[in-house]
Amino acid sequence: MSRPVGGGTHSQKLFDLAHDATNQCVQCGYCLPACPTYESMGKETASPRGRINLVKMAAEGKMDVQQDLAKPIDLCLGCRACEVACPVGVPYGHILEAAKEVIADADSSQPSTGLRGKLKTMILSHLFPYPRRLRALGNLVWLYQKLGFDKLARKTRLTQLFPEPLGQFEKVLPPLESPAKRNKWGTIIPAKGEKKARVAFFPAVSWTR
Repeated sequence: MSRPVGGGTHSQKLFDLAHDATNQCVQCGYCLPACPTYESMGKETASPRGRINLVKMAAEGKMDVQQDLAKPIDLCLGCRACEVACPVGVPYGHILEAAKEVIADADSSQPSTGLRGKLKTMILSHLFPYPRRLRALGNLVWLYQKLGFDKLARKTRLTQLFPEPLGQFEKVLPPLESPAKRNKWGTIIPAKGEKKARVAFFPAVSWTR
């Protein structure tokens, strides 16, 4: 097939990275029962074959990478259970990673605008890299739940005023453990049943911040 006629450099890059792979999908639907997001949401855009079709259309310049492709790709868990179920061996993992790479390039090429963009930038730049801030946020969320503010917010529909990602996150947020009951660094957790080995976990980031 010829190069994309629209969509700019991002569509071009996506075309080069994944268009051939998207053409391998025959849209048979064997992947649907294996996909957790499709099972829970029931939408084609939340299914492997739906995402593959969206990637193909974005690569051909028929839709915008950020506006039309970013959200469906972001919802994918990346479990790749669909690859096992696929009868023709579509390399879904490759398509997914190519789409993520191009979306990241598109995001970095323009400044974040609007409340959602600014909130995303703040979380990624000023929260996630700092474990102490994450722990402090966890304590605040635990207090929010403990005092019953979560039930009040849902009953009064205040959650609808939250930015969309936060509103969705709040709905599925499980009850948090009390800060006093959380495991401290260096805690040894006894084995359940027969002890076979001793395992240690090391954080991938600095915990001195």
